[in-house]
Amino acid sequence: MPTETNNQNKKIKKRFSERGSVFFYILLGVALFAALAYTTTRSSRNTTSNILTKRQAEIAASEIIDYSQKVARVVDQIRLNGVSETDINFASKVFSRHQATLTEWQPNPNCADVSCAVFATYGGPLSETTFEKYASTLELPYASSHPKAGHPSFSRVSVIGAGSQSEDLILYIIKIKDSVCDAINTALNLPDIDTTTEEVWNSFGVPGQTNSIGYWDLQNTQSSEPLFDEATAFQGKQEGCYSQDGYRNTYFKILLER
Repeated sequence: MPTETNNQNKKIKKRFSERGSVFFYILLGVALFAALAYTTTRSSRNTTSNILTKRQAEIAASEIIDYSQKVARVVDQIRLNGVSETDINFASKVFSRHQATLTEWQPNPNCADVSCAVFATYGGPLSETTFEKYASTLELPYASSHPKAGHPSFSRVSVIGAGSQSEDLILYIIKIKDSVCDAINTALNLPDIDTTTEEVWNSFGVPGQTNSIGYWDLQNTQSSEPLFDEATAFQGKQEGCYSQDGYRNTYFKILLER
């Protein structure tokens, strides 16, 4: 009898041990599944935040195009009020250069009062809007004198095929995301335009560039190269989004053709 009882006790202990092992493995499996689910969710969220859906890209394109049209209308109104093209002031306390701290663009020294100001922070009629959420992060070393990604900037440059060879006044935004750039060109009826040919970074006439020649110095051709001598598909276009040498995509709009 003692031997039989001992055998039964051993069997009972063995079953408890087996059940304990199974329970441990179940708990381990649940823990691993939870960890995997958390990692997948976090990864999905990060991916979603960086990649726009087709509809989101279309909305972004619409916002950028609409805002540039507002800027163009304000420029037209300022000109209708008798302000010279060299007196228009694009100074802003919101739009910045590519630096850690806000470094605003130099005001137009020819502008004596708010009648020639475009943006609200300098007394103009239009509130500033930036588009950093639609811009990519900078991947290359980048001069601090250049505009911040997603911030509207303004310069003088001769756009090949638009008007004469005189300097035109343009709005541009660098580092636009690929999907937004494509959506911009589609919205502008340029869906099949060649965006594979990169335009070499142009030395636009903006404050902070060579000789500090500003966008207002329209008669001076120093420190400014023709635009679209490489990306020839955009020659003569008033607006669009092209591939910029090393800096991804750049949106541009001619505000004053000369």
